Amino acid sequence: MVADGELARFLHQLDQRRARLAALATSGSGELGDEARTVGEELLTAREELRVQQEELVAAHAIATLTGADYDNMIAESDTPYLQTDLDGLLLEANGAARDLITWPLLAWSRRPLVVHFTLPTRGVVRRLINLAGRRAGHVTGEANLRRGRDDELPVRLAVVASPYAGALRWAMIPATPT
Repeated sequence: MVADGELARFLHQLDQRRARLAALATSGSGELGDEARTVGEELLTAREELRVQQEELVAAHAIATLTGADYDNMIAESDTPYLQTDLDGLLLEANGAARDLITWPLLAWSRRPLVVHFTLPTRGVVRRLINLAGRRAGHVTGEANLRRGRDDELPVRLAVVASPYAGALRWAMIPATPT
């Protein structure tokens, strides 16, 4: 898995090269300009594919952590937001990163259904993940918008698995990287 900073630098370099190609395309002859535009579009497509693949790798890593035997020790100090719910989606516990991420409502966040922390249009995604994981469908992932205040929301990728040891669901909430 590529570090986020390393990927950001590489994507920045791709953007710079694409911009140089675009400048050449406008100043070049017809055939050279067309070729430069084509390469620029291919770079843009490759950039987006790399970003999506990195998000998928981060989610796969989170799923590996969620299913690991050393789960409790691994999540305590992790920068990734991890939490547990019961099989109905009631919040049971969360690590520090998850508690920092879940800021709305200002009242105590625990012992509340997880779905209330998401925007109305994306609550169906969270409910579907609860149902699928609760039926032991393996790991499931989805994307939803976390409510962080009255007018503030954060897109997150969710990964969830049923705990192999208890009647609980283990979650990872990975903030989406901006495009």
